[in-house]
Amino acid sequence: MKRYIGIFIALTLILSLSFVSGEDNILPNAIRMNLDQAYQLLEANNLEIKLLDKKIEMKLAQNEDLVETINDTKGMYSPNDSTNLQYRKTEQLSYKQAILELDTLYDQKAEKLQALKTSVKQQYISLQSQQENIDYVKQDIAVMDKEMKEIQLRMQLGQAKESEYKSMYAQSLSLQNQLNSMNTQYQTSMLNFKKTLGLELSQPVEIQAIVLPYATVNKETLQADIAKAIENDFSIQKLNRQIDLKKIEIKLVKEYTDAKFSSEYRDLQVELSELETELSYQKLSLEADLMIESYDLQVLDDKVKLAEVNLEIAKLNYDAALAKAKLGLIDTVTEINAGITYNRQKNSLQDAKYDYILAVEQFNWNLNLQ
Repeated sequence: MKRYIGIFIALTLILSLSFVSGEDNILPNAIRMNLDQAYQLLEANNLEIKLLDKKIEMKLAQNEDLVETINDTKGMYSPNDSTNLQYRKTEQLSYKQAILELDTLYDQKAEKLQALKTSVKQQYISLQSQQENIDYVKQDIAVMDKEMKEIQLRMQLGQAKESEYKSMYAQSLSLQNQLNSMNTQYQTSMLNFKKTLGLELSQPVEIQAIVLPYATVNKETLQADIAKAIENDFSIQKLNRQIDLKKIEIKLVKEYTDAKFSSEYRDLQVELSELETELSYQKLSLEADLMIESYDLQVLDDKVKLAEVNLEIAKLNYDAALAKAKLGLIDTVTEINAGITYNRQKNSLQDAKYDYILAVEQFNWNLNLQ
């Protein structure tokens, strides 16, 4: 029955997407989706998430059975200290350990889902960026085609040379080859995107353009945010809970055995020491990882600033080329190339911003700020 429910949910999600046909630049019978709908398909179809959901379901059922066992054990007493020790462990430790295991599964699901969503978002943004690049090249080709027709007319009037036409024709062919390569790359990326979402590879898909807000890192609160993130990190909390459980177990063993001669007691003391050492190491490691990640963000931010400067330079060169072209100081190919460079820099800046924004979002997730 659950299998059919799962299929129904997936179908409902697909049907909730917009099916479009007959519009300009839209594939016939294509699914048009936004990023949130892509996330929904991902969660509904991903096998790893389904497996974790199944494990959580089984663990919840096991915990219900465990509660009955604990209730049966409460108040039980045996003349044998070893048996009493097991009773008390069941009472005081087993359920807490089971809850920790359940919380670990929940955390694994959250981390896996976040990683998958990050991957989907990166693919989504990459597709959007590739489409923008393709559109720019198409515009450039259209400009060249129009200009070549004008050159042909001027050639007939003896006002243009054949070499000018050939030069532009070669440039147009180069752009067309570039466009073909970009289209192939886009189709490959789209296939991978559909595969990630669990869609039929033959199903046409149109993604709706999104505008990502330019998120930034609050440098003034960064150290405090990192400290808080370490405190709230599940791996740290898990180790703290394991330490607490180990201390309870040591206390019980000490109570029901002769600690001086108990190998179990000594082993537990060693295990406690190892957990405490691991906790200290994990805190330092996590702090270092977050600091390194913040440095990487600065590098990406610098790339955005560099791309902004390059765009300003390209704009100045393009404006200068337009002015020179009006005065007849440069040929048409040079003018068009300046426009092409300007368009490329626009896209380079957008790509740099995408990289930075996605990295900031992931960093904020790691800081538990999202």
